[in-house]
Amino acid sequence: MADAVYENQKVLRSFSHGSRNCYTLPSAAGKKFLLRAMFTYGNYDGLNRTTDGSLFLFGLHIGVNFWEAVNLTNTDPSSTIWKEVLTVAPANNLSVCLINFGTGTPFVSSLELRPLEDLMYPFVNTSVSISYFRRIRFGQSTEFITRYPLDPYDRFWEGWSFSYNAYPWIALNTSNQVRPLPGDKAFQVPEGILRRASTLDANFSFFEINVTVGPNLDTKNLQLLPIFHFAEINSSNPSRRFDIYSDNDLLFSDFSPSRFQVDSMHQNGRFLNNPAAIFRLNRTRRSRLPPLINAFEVYSLVRMDNLTTDSDDVIYMKEVKKHYNLARINWNGDPCSPREYSWEGLTCDYSKSNQNPMIVAVNLSTSGLKGGLVISFMNMVSLENLDLSHNNLTGAIPDYQIKSLKVLDLSYNQLDGPIPDSILQRSQAGKSGDDEDYAMYEEETPLHIDIRRFTYAELKVITNNFQSIIGKGGFGMVYHGTLENGDEVAVKVLMETSIAESTDFLPERLYIALDAAQGLEYLHESCTPSIVHRDVKTPNILLDKNFVGVISDFGLSRAFNDAHTHISTVAAGTLGYLDPEYHATFQLTVKTDVYSFGIVLLEIITGQSPVFMDPQTVHLPNWVRQKIAKGSIRDVVDKKLLDQYDASSLQGAVDLALNCVENAAIDRPTMTEVVSRLKTWLPAVSSDKQSASGTPRRKYSLNTEMPKQFQLMISGVSNAESSFQSSGYTDGNGMSQATIFSGR
Repeated sequence: MADAVYENQKVLRSFSHGSRNCYTLPSAAGKKFLLRAMFTYGNYDGLNRTTDGSLFLFGLHIGVNFWEAVNLTNTDPSSTIWKEVLTVAPANNLSVCLINFGTGTPFVSSLELRPLEDLMYPFVNTSVSISYFRRIRFGQSTEFITRYPLDPYDRFWEGWSFSYNAYPWIALNTSNQVRPLPGDKAFQVPEGILRRASTLDANFSFFEINVTVGPNLDTKNLQLLPIFHFAEINSSNPSRRFDIYSDNDLLFSDFSPSRFQVDSMHQNGRFLNNPAAIFRLNRTRRSRLPPLINAFEVYSLVRMDNLTTDSDDVIYMKEVKKHYNLARINWNGDPCSPREYSWEGLTCDYSKSNQNPMIVAVNLSTSGLKGGLVISFMNMVSLENLDLSHNNLTGAIPDYQIKSLKVLDLSYNQLDGPIPDSILQRSQAGKSGDDEDYAMYEEETPLHIDIRRFTYAELKVITNNFQSIIGKGGFGMVYHGTLENGDEVAVKVLMETSIAESTDFLPERLYIALDAAQGLEYLHESCTPSIVHRDVKTPNILLDKNFVGVISDFGLSRAFNDAHTHISTVAAGTLGYLDPEYHATFQLTVKTDVYSFGIVLLEIITGQSPVFMDPQTVHLPNWVRQKIAKGSIRDVVDKKLLDQYDASSLQGAVDLALNCVENAAIDRPTMTEVVSRLKTWLPAVSSDKQSASGTPRRKYSLNTEMPKQFQLMISGVSNAESSFQSSGYTDGNGMSQATIFSGR
């Protein structure tokens, strides 16, 4: 690669926090641009991520639409790769975002934005962008990159090695001018490139151009747009005619290039579905010479289908962000789109499929806001709920005349002055029942809660050495107690199971996993058509009162019939649970759910989040593999299990989870196989403990020794140490509640 490509690759910026991090580049609305992102890893973090055998993959978004995956797995750490997209700027700025899939920390070495003329690449518009696949110049044996100033638009042109495919290549060149057809400004290939061409020995009748660029790029689901540039520069001008194929698909027949004039051949913006990425130029019977080519471009389709947030709402939320100096990790890019990356604290209305999402709720409670109330909220015409409570806001309350506003919460601030009449009137209307949609919250005095800590010794005194049992539940015994001031309290203590019974904790977790697995198996195998959930994660597995796991939230699910093994769709899901193959290829199968379930199973075993700091951002499967490689499998087990579990069950569960998160979908089991293997590692139980779903449950004994470790939670305040907190909260019988418990 030329030095000109390298010069900006000595530095980079990485993003270890947040699922989406964006740059905003100044542009001009409605104008076409070439946007280039370049990546040189260089082992900057000392982790050898490109050569350690694990998946190193993250994504790129252009605006709110998926652009391409950046796959650095098994690449030379010193090599530079680049991604280009030709696009129309939707506004006076253009954003490019790096997306963390949980399979490596995203980084970027440089971003370049180059203007294009309006008439160039006529098939690029507000709904269609094209991503660079290959751009080749012929007629030279060197492989260096040609760019600006030879190309005034700074396009990268790669050289074509004559050694490719072992054809007897012949290089042609001319000093004559090579001109575009009159009025043709669609591509404006530099004349210095068009004056050169490649052909074959006259005894050969065809050659192929293979544009597959390496093992890390999957072409199965790409839609490609090839553009061929031809100019006859042979001065003798004998007959040269040929056909052009993509695999077995005839693109152009009996084509004869014009002499010293460029013919740019493409299918008027028609993209090739599932191409072989091999193009064949075949000499016709009437031709006296073999095919010739001067330059070649091929691009993949980038659909710009996602709608951006209403432009006015974007402006107002950016004003709010600037006014309060908010630095929330995920407040990058578009506030509402794509939906899975919407800003924390915002609720958006996506109900109108052909209209831009609107912001209907803003929750900035407990956000450390200081100063006066910003007036930007007044201009958000769809805002229904505004929660600014529990901050340090000062000054007067603005006259928020927002017709759509139903809830305004300004409590727990330092506001002063009168409440504007318009707000007060609507508040009174809500209180009197004149308009049940309105519930306006005025400034009020914060509730004061006294917090007191109790030692274990004090609790023994309060409960008279735990003498009086007033209740017993699934979490443990409840004891009667009396504080020094005479207040009666109920002290609830969660029992740890005995050492003999503590092995039940891992099976109990695995039973919940089995419930979820059976739910997914039903979606995949028993539904017609089959359903892929697409967002399997622990928050979407609900537990009933018997701790039976139930799959929930089907907002991203997709169905496909038995005639198809997969469907192609824009990747969606949650950071850490995303199937890397699905994100790289857009090929959605039932194995996408299997991957996500594997992450859930690893969470259940380890107690770790899918993505966490150790000390840098790490994906849970990689962490488990590294721990196992360095030592015992017990190093990955949740410490809350107290090392009391069946070793064979643990080994089987870990093996199954890692099998589910294989990078290649073909190597993962089906959910039917997952269910079968999970049942293998779970002990048999008596029929009286069957759950409502048919999944067995283990019985826990409460007749065990009371542990000396407690956790007290009062009004949402918790302390996991061996000391306790209480407050003046009372139950319906006037008895103070000192609730002590610890979760499993």
